[in-house]
Amino acid sequence: MRSFLIRRASVVTFALAGLSVLAACAAPPAGIGSERRAAPGPTGPKGTLHIAWAGEPPSLGPKFVSPGGTAFNELAITFNSALTYYDPSGSPIPQIAREVPTVDNGSWVVNADGTMVTTYHLRPAKWHDGAPLTASDFAFAYTVYANPQVPLYKRDPERFMSGVDAPDESTLVIRWAQPYYHANALRYTQMDPLPAHILADAYRRDLDSFLNGPYWTHKYVGSGPFRVDSWEPGVRIVAQAHQEWVLGPPKAATLDIRFITDANTILANLLAGDLDISAQPWFPPSSAAELKQAWAASGAGSVNVTESRMEHMDLRQYEVPNWQPALTDVRVRQALLTAMDRPSLAELLNAGLAGSAADAFILPTDRIFSDVDRAVMKYPYDPGRAARLFAEAGWQRAGDGVLANAAGAKLFVEVGATAGPAGEQETAFVANNWKAVGIDATPALRPRVLAGDPELDATFPGGYSSNRPITPENFVWTTSQIPLQQNRYLGANRGGFSDPEVDRASNAILTATSPQAFGENSVALHKRMSAMLGTLPLYYPADDIVARNPIKGPLGHFTYPCYSWNIFEWGFAE
Repeated sequence: MRSFLIRRASVVTFALAGLSVLAACAAPPAGIGSERRAAPGPTGPKGTLHIAWAGEPPSLGPKFVSPGGTAFNELAITFNSALTYYDPSGSPIPQIAREVPTVDNGSWVVNADGTMVTTYHLRPAKWHDGAPLTASDFAFAYTVYANPQVPLYKRDPERFMSGVDAPDESTLVIRWAQPYYHANALRYTQMDPLPAHILADAYRRDLDSFLNGPYWTHKYVGSGPFRVDSWEPGVRIVAQAHQEWVLGPPKAATLDIRFITDANTILANLLAGDLDISAQPWFPPSSAAELKQAWAASGAGSVNVTESRMEHMDLRQYEVPNWQPALTDVRVRQALLTAMDRPSLAELLNAGLAGSAADAFILPTDRIFSDVDRAVMKYPYDPGRAARLFAEAGWQRAGDGVLANAAGAKLFVEVGATAGPAGEQETAFVANNWKAVGIDATPALRPRVLAGDPELDATFPGGYSSNRPITPENFVWTTSQIPLQQNRYLGANRGGFSDPEVDRASNAILTATSPQAFGENSVALHKRMSAMLGTLPLYYPADDIVARNPIKGPLGHFTYPCYSWNIFEWGFAE
């Protein structure tokens, strides 16, 4: 590794799940310059976009958002900015940064011992209250994120850093204790700045008050394209365009973001013209297919579908009330997956829009997919094989047809998901598959208003399905990501799976210093995960985002945990 690091010209950044292999010295892609600006209408931001997201966030701070609340990310990214953002091809585009640091221009230095330094030169930017956003805000944010007493949903990539300096207002210097494959392209949830002029004194004075104060909700001061204007608990957030946003004002003047948990209500409002935009998962593919058919005749809107996530089911790996200890047996986990007709599940849940069964946390479009696909263990639907695996694990059908062990204990598994048409269909389908092989399987739907509750996410007793965008950073089934009481249950590894080889391979991917190392460790990670089944891979969801005409701009999920990554481009067609 040392000899490779000395050859600085060979340093590259990498990305899994459809992101391009990107030379560290590469310029922004053709047609997208380092001074790209949002393009509001001729007279500036105009009109109101009426949006339906399902959840009300407990926080607007990106590093404090629970991974279980997809709608929470929609709001966090709306009110915040990052050093860079990624376009649909996976190319990093400067946002607060003036340009992407490179080895060639000296702003990315890789040392022979594996340490690194990246220097970001910042554009003039302002917080929502008009105060200047400077490098000191990033340095303060690092102090907060590096504090183990501060509960974060994800401490990446800050855990790879050794320090952050602000030699002047527009220069940010990040010192790295070890390699990080995207050190020159930090984006949303990675070193997000915090307004030191508002929060620094509160942080030093009383950490508990700092964490639980109004700074994160109705009094939030962010740096994104929109600012909070009013917050009606349980109903809506109204946001106004940030006229001095770092890339110029967004296209829309106002966002009326409503918290609507019922897909039928969203559908009725879209058809009536009272809503402009909504998306999966609170607006499932079945509803999108119905809307697509209705709009095909009227031309009232469009349905855009992408694939960027994996639906998966986490299984409880440690004791909580009513848990099933058998889930810690890898043979039982393998049997559960083998007993599941995932191709039919994908067809049912995607309503014919897109999507297929998944075998690993990687997209079929990824450049190394074929290597991974050859290496992983697969579990095609086979009830007979599932029965044999259960028998090997000590579970046989009793007189009532339910699997039992030698002590007479029955094999029961709760099948959990978030309430809604998709959750109802998925839990019923899986429960029926499992009942067919002798499992006492019971669907358990969590109300949409509780989606993303960290403690509930960390204490479900059986299985719980959810999804996440497929990128290396979003691989969360590592020991460090286990949600614990001391981190307010904000870890994203909600089932509590732990395996040293998975931990090693995941870390090796994030710190890869060559394409070969990145690829080899990616294959090793997925091979090990497929054998251990730290989560059950289900299928690739059809990510639908629906928008009425003449709304333009919404593109899809891509590599972000939300659709709103380009919300500054959403607006009315000229």
